[in-house]
Amino acid sequence: MPVIPIQRITSRTTNVVGAANRATAIASVLANQPGNTVNVSGAYPNWPSLTPYTNDNNTSFSGITPPQTIWTVNPPLPGTTQGFAVRSVSIPLSVSLLGADFVFNVAVFADNAHNLQIQAYNAVSLELFTMSNLNVILNDGSLALDSSFTTDSTKPYNWQQVRYYTITGSTGAIAVALGVFFVISFEVANYDTNKGLNTAGLSFVTDIYGADIVVG
Repeated sequence: MPVIPIQRITSRTTNVVGAANRATAIASVLANQPGNTVNVSGAYPNWPSLTPYTNDNNTSFSGITPPQTIWTVNPPLPGTTQGFAVRSVSIPLSVSLLGADFVFNVAVFADNAHNLQIQAYNAVSLELFTMSNLNVILNDGSLALDSSFTTDSTKPYNWQQVRYYTITGSTGAIAVALGVFFVISFEVANYDTNKGLNTAGLSFVTDIYGADIVVG
């Protein structure tokens, strides 16, 4: 079956919802709330950036605006954990004994630490839709807010990591035609600190591909 590009999602103030926790951020995107985050790109000069190749030949996604580094407020509050979420386009699925297959590719930078979750939802009922390999929480460093004094007190610091992840997801047999969409969500910790400069940010890109799927 042919593999088709469905969507590239990059972190932008216009599409990512930030909240006090993951559950609230997810509830907001399920309610179609617009992005409410602020652009903090470049707040710290040594931050890495997620940038496409200058001669990117993926014509389906190469025109997508690169990610911003975002946060809920600027300046950030030290010693806090924030939730973030974004949703994909809705994808119609036809009745099928074989079901539908997807590929997800994610790259993430966060200051200081984060976890990531990808979930599928029924586009009508807004209930979780079961799909293999999804609904797993992936960890990047400790979310303990005192980590800058304990496990993350020396270089290389956790924020110097850029995480990447690729996974397939399968629906299994589809008995009734329906639409699904995906929610990519994060918890991000901004460690407490006794230093003068305290920065926080999240930047990510997610590519979604499907096998033999018609995108509406």
